[in-house]
Amino acid sequence: MAIITPYDNKIALWYHKGQNVAERTIEELAANIRRYSPACSQVFVKTTDGSDWMARYDRKTEMAITGPEAIARWAEILQNYGLEFHAWCVPRGLNIEGESRVIIETCKVPGVRSMILDVEPYQGFYQGGRQTVRPLMTRIRTALPGALHIGMTVDPRPQHYNSIFPEEWFPFVNSVHLQLYWKIFGSTPETTLQSGFRTWSRFNRPLFAVLDANGVSAAELDRGRALALNTYRSPGVSFWVLGQLDAAELAATNKAAAGYVPEPIPGADGRPVTYGASIILSPGSPGYVDGTYPDAEPGAGFINYPGYLGAPAKYHPTNDHVANSWASWNPQIRRSGWYTIEVFVPNLHATSGKARYKLHGVRGEPSEVILTVPQALYNNEWANLGTFYLDAASQQPGVIFLNDWSFEPGLEMAFDAIRWRPILTETRLEVISNIGATSRELFRKGQEKGNRADVFSVVGDSITVAPAFLKPIARALELGAYKSDLESVANRYLVGNARGNQNSFLIDSLAAGNGWGADRILQPGYANQSICGTEIPLICELKNTRPAVALIMIGTNDSGGVAPDVYSQNLRRIVEITMDRGVIPVLSTIPPKLWGQWHTDRVNEWNNIIRGMAGHFEIPLWDYWFTLQGLPNQGISSDGAHPSTPPDGATARFTPTNLQYGYTVRNLGVLQVLKALQSAMR
Repeated sequence: MAIITPYDNKIALWYHKGQNVAERTIEELAANIRRYSPACSQVFVKTTDGSDWMARYDRKTEMAITGPEAIARWAEILQNYGLEFHAWCVPRGLNIEGESRVIIETCKVPGVRSMILDVEPYQGFYQGGRQTVRPLMTRIRTALPGALHIGMTVDPRPQHYNSIFPEEWFPFVNSVHLQLYWKIFGSTPETTLQSGFRTWSRFNRPLFAVLDANGVSAAELDRGRALALNTYRSPGVSFWVLGQLDAAELAATNKAAAGYVPEPIPGADGRPVTYGASIILSPGSPGYVDGTYPDAEPGAGFINYPGYLGAPAKYHPTNDHVANSWASWNPQIRRSGWYTIEVFVPNLHATSGKARYKLHGVRGEPSEVILTVPQALYNNEWANLGTFYLDAASQQPGVIFLNDWSFEPGLEMAFDAIRWRPILTETRLEVISNIGATSRELFRKGQEKGNRADVFSVVGDSITVAPAFLKPIARALELGAYKSDLESVANRYLVGNARGNQNSFLIDSLAAGNGWGADRILQPGYANQSICGTEIPLICELKNTRPAVALIMIGTNDSGGVAPDVYSQNLRRIVEITMDRGVIPVLSTIPPKLWGQWHTDRVNEWNNIIRGMAGHFEIPLWDYWFTLQGLPNQGISSDGAHPSTPPDGATARFTPTNLQYGYTVRNLGVLQVLKALQSAMR
């Protein structure tokens, strides 16, 4: 039976101690790994030497391993950069009680994925002799879960094999990491790997290549890596050692076990990234499914409790020998691109140190990517799984599976919200964009449902219900220089019967109101009772008006204090309801709010959510915010929040003078959006 290890299909880097690296903090080290070697997903950190914590030998206090608390800090920081923490140590066999104690304490810290013992027959390494191996390892194995992976790293040259006492270590060790340092050995990659793998093949444990990348040419390093992975079937590869590798040498380690060179992760160079609208799935959300395996043990079902933002969550006891219960989250990724993926870890029922999330659809990876999270280190927080390029054409893009098999007995694992945060790689989109196949299909679907091609609806807040918006188009339209371009589209909607024998410009929307946020569009209490009864405003508007298009601008009020995730979920629901009824949703960015830097930052964040939502669903985007940037006071009135109006109040007079005001620009934008949609509405 093949042994599954935590290093399978992974690239790792070894870390010795703080004074050996230029970085001042763990954060700096992790950031540089992600910047120069995004293929790396594991860091092997030395925790103890003999019975001493590494702080005894480490002068860099910010990074020194002083005990379990320092290890937990390392594990959490690395996790935030999408990196796994694996411990390694040098046992000496001279103080069985003391050495076993610090190794056991290390392995019990949540987030420690494995322990690797550096066993070499030299001064300063294992000096206890054959007779001390079993007492040491028996104490360690007795105190720890049997499923904890313990590896061993060795000088694999044949002359050292017997002096390591391999038969004594064998019952306790799950894998061996071969130090294949051909430059130090004065040899070649071919000879060193052949000798090392041949010598240790008799040990009957998975063998992993450790390559010394310091001072080795990229071509030679590639030869060694290819031999390890392809000829000798090393399940993964690691590189010795951080601190000796400069930026160029670290970059030479950037090749995944699957053979491809990952692109630089956005933001890894220190420049800020812009995120679009998060996709958030909680248990009970569309796209979430769970169950138990056919041969599950008794009591394998989930236990429910309130989770993220009050949404349902579930938990289940962990299992150390079999999977009983499972769950999957499907974000329905429609656009390939970079996504930062995070899991919400509550402060209850999350004591697992090794929850194994399995991600599908990563570009270049032929199968799932296993991402382990130490849930016990988090307290009502988002834990970062990493940033990945998801391929929308793959079979299950972005889908994540989790089961209760974590190789830990007697703990609890939480099954809560997961979010996918798309990274926007463009500085801005066009003023009107994303009109394509999705719009055409929605229009066709809507016509079959009885929607009207010459009718549109609006969804929004006070900026939408204001008298300066839309109604002037019906009563006093002066197209001016836009006559030849927009007259036909204006006439089309001026004659359309939206509701009550009125056209779309004159009708009062049932899905817009003063002071509304995105939540009110979805709450029955805010609907027009005489028309809608108990229906939510959005459904009532779409059902009674039967439009082909919905112009949606909502968020100015939300940006004042609503949590971004709450707003994102509400906006997502608005889009889904609109699309379900065969109506083309046109998402509009919100205008600036000139109440100080905090509000400016929030508006920018909200608009990135809106742009990301349009990109995710591949629906039209109207970047109203962008059209206002060159106007006096950014097209905003003296109240700092609502668009401005010209002195004569004629917001449908499209002259150069009146187009210096926010409402005039918005009215012109309506006609331009409707004109741009004509190609999709045929």
